[in-house]
Amino acid sequence: MPGTTLSDERLDRMTCECMSVRVRLLNRVITGLYDDAFRPLGVSANLVNILVPIARHGPLSPTDVCRRLRIEKSTLSRDLARMEASGWVEQLAGKGRTKAIRITAEGRSLLRQAFQSWEQAQQKCRELLGPSGQESVLDLAARLGWRAQGAEPRSTAQRIGVPPPTRPCNPVKSTGKTKRKPS
Repeated sequence: MPGTTLSDERLDRMTCECMSVRVRLLNRVITGLYDDAFRPLGVSANLVNILVPIARHGPLSPTDVCRRLRIEKSTLSRDLARMEASGWVEQLAGKGRTKAIRITAEGRSLLRQAFQSWEQAQQKCRELLGPSGQESVLDLAARLGWRAQGAEPRSTAQRIGVPPPTRPCNPVKSTGKTKRKPS
């Protein structure tokens, strides 16, 4: 059958061009910057990412949190159990099985403490990505439909000193003619 041979050229393309591998690597590296910053506080970046919208917009239903952060309900359930045990959030009784999640005074205190660590991690992240990388991340998030409540991603980019794009975004088209060395 034509096209079913797994040649070195195809493996090289998968090694050199795979977006999934690169995005997952970036995710691990960047999440590690934030986890390292938050570790002295006994919290992870994932938990802070959940606490912030609850603090800002809560009380929120678990479905609202999952929708805002694009996370699975099972992931949120595990994280909420830890946050409840730590006293950072509480679940409020609702109609039927629906419950709302509210941040506690301890949770707000944790976020106040975490802010300086977050700023340090943000700076390291900015240095790692550089201005064009920051712009790309913010633009991609906007194209995927993520917008911070009350703030457009472009205003965030401008606030951190990233200039607006000077060219329209065009997808990269592979011609298959360029052979790159595996990294």
